[in-house]
Amino acid sequence: MTEEKLNAIEEALAHQELQIETLSKMAAQQFDVIDVLKRKVDALQKKIETLSEDGLSENDGLSSIEQMRNEKPPHY
Repeated sequence: MTEEKLNAIEEALAHQELQIETLSKMAAQQFDVIDVLKRKVDALQKKIETLSEDGLSENDGLSSIEQMRNEKPPHY
């Protein structure tokens, strides 16, 4: 193998190693973002469940649009 071919192979390998390292860091960052978003979604789901449980006693399973129709405006 000639010196030029060996240098080209080493250069390509170094470039690939750099790309792999960059992609690995990006994947780790995306995992962190996804983890935060999952926790936020879970918290919002719990809040929605709590709010819907509180509202069931008054409106017995009505949709939010039906509930809004049943509410009187503040000026009444």
